[in-house]
Amino acid sequence: MHARRGPGDQAISFARSYARLLESLIALEQAHFDRALELIAAHGLAPSDALLAAAAIARDATLVTADVAFGRVGRLKVTAPDSAI
Repeated sequence: MHARRGPGDQAISFARSYARLLESLIALEQAHFDRALELIAAHGLAPSDALLAAAAIARDATLVTADVAFGRVGRLKVTAPDSAI
């Protein structure tokens, strides 16, 4: 018998794979993964988006993106690419 994996398990697996790609750019900690899962549940962000948002929030950084979905995350500072220049 195999355990059935739910959407949360898939999100965690995907976020970990994505994190491995980002390792050279962003130092990620367990707190980032925990916050990313909260952002997925609260705002419906994709796992990769949630991980980026969590890292930006933790660093009080501004995320430069054209994706309006990030605007739903209250504590996240967001700016559009054309206004960041």
